[in-house]
Amino acid sequence: MRKILVALIGVWTCAIGLMLIAFSSASVNARQPPSEACVAVSKQEYDSADRQMLLRTRFSMYARTGQLGRRSYWYCHPHSSMSSWIAESDRPATGRV
Repeated sequence: MRKILVALIGVWTCAIGLMLIAFSSASVNARQPPSEACVAVSKQEYDSADRQMLLRTRFSMYARTGQLGRRSYWYCHPHSSMSSWIAESDRPATGRV
């Protein structure tokens, strides 16, 4: 009986330790927006904008970051550095966005 109690206490201690390690590293891996002008949005909002072909407009854009299964979705407001996100081939001939 005493061996079982010691084993259960050991398993309990390991489980608590693993949970503490997992939760402490989660804040280190927090998602950072692609720019200061971006705010987090839901996947549903991003998908809705995609269906309506509004991922990139003249005034704003949506961004998706991260790897498959760990995506983050962002809505980016007008910002002076926004023109640097637009590829050279997408810019008008005048060079203005």
